[in-house]
Amino acid sequence: MKINQLRVGALQKKLSAEKLDAILISKMENIRYLSSFSGSTGYMVVDQKNAYIFVDFRYIEQVKKETSKIEIIQTSRSQSGEVCEFIKKKKYKKIAVEGGHLSLNNFRAFEEQISKSQKLIATAAFIENERMEKSKDEITLIKKAVDLSDLAFYQMISKGKENFINKSESEVAAKLEYYMKCGGAQCPSFESIVAFDTNSAYPHYKPSSEVIVKPKSKKAGSGSFLKLDFGAKLNGYCSDMTRTVFIGKPSQKHIDIYKIVLEAQLAAISMAKPGMSGMQIDKIARDVITKYGYKDNFGHGLGHGVGLEIHEGPTVSSLGEVIVRENMVFTIEPGVYIPGFGGVRIEDIVVMEKKGCKILTKTTKEIIIIE
Repeated sequence: MKINQLRVGALQKKLSAEKLDAILISKMENIRYLSSFSGSTGYMVVDQKNAYIFVDFRYIEQVKKETSKIEIIQTSRSQSGEVCEFIKKKKYKKIAVEGGHLSLNNFRAFEEQISKSQKLIATAAFIENERMEKSKDEITLIKKAVDLSDLAFYQMISKGKENFINKSESEVAAKLEYYMKCGGAQCPSFESIVAFDTNSAYPHYKPSSEVIVKPKSKKAGSGSFLKLDFGAKLNGYCSDMTRTVFIGKPSQKHIDIYKIVLEAQLAAISMAKPGMSGMQIDKIARDVITKYGYKDNFGHGLGHGVGLEIHEGPTVSSLGEVIVRENMVFTIEPGVYIPGFGGVRIEDIVVMEKKGCKILTKTTKEIIIIE
């Protein structure tokens, strides 16, 4: 039995347990998870016995090729009304919808089009909770996306001056994405972050065409951070990595900050075990950074799940109540950000195994100096 059929079957059991007649799925990542359909628009309805997928003419041949054991219903480009007509004819009483994805306007539009005797029930992470534990095939696909980002970084560094020096942040980002696409990526898994010098103190930053990456001088201690946060999407699955390199000869403070972040990351990776909560893993890294006096300079969570989406469960932060189990895939990415000076983040993707984390990212974390 194909894994998609097993996933649909598990969802049907969940519907029965929750006393729901059906679920209307609008989030494309969830549709792909359940059906393998990789198109960009459509709907899916799963009831306690059957599964249906709704696509327009543009995707009809694709959905036939990618799915099995799911009834395909061709619609016009205006799908929602036809999906509502289908739900009315089926006479479902309680229909779950994806509360975290369906907009309030769309929720109300669906409510107005179905029968008054039918009720839409907003659910939270109904399918996403199942997606947190990855299958062997999913882990393999994520690893391929990780390998692609590793390769792109290697290609950037192997021609260090050529790819970095006297290039704008935007040019560096474009070159990273070029290498990923040449390697087979369908697209970057998110907008690449390339942040030079004091810009690296912004945890999330959009590269600028006006900021030029170049050493301030040849003098020792005049170097700057260059933070590179990027990932590839391959076969629908994402990768995510961050490396911080030095442009010019770094000062001792630059090196110290880098080593603190690396110590925090390695501590979290080595000490994280199945059965710990996301907040417990987060605390391991946060305690290291706090020990060195930079508690207030690490203001984001330690990590997040990665899969069909670049940010999904489990949450690995001070808010992460989910217990991390085997086959969950997530990032570990501590950082220290000092306004007016710069910031360091080091990020790997790991998969939780029986005895602890296995690092999927292979790129070195040794200090790299480009000048």
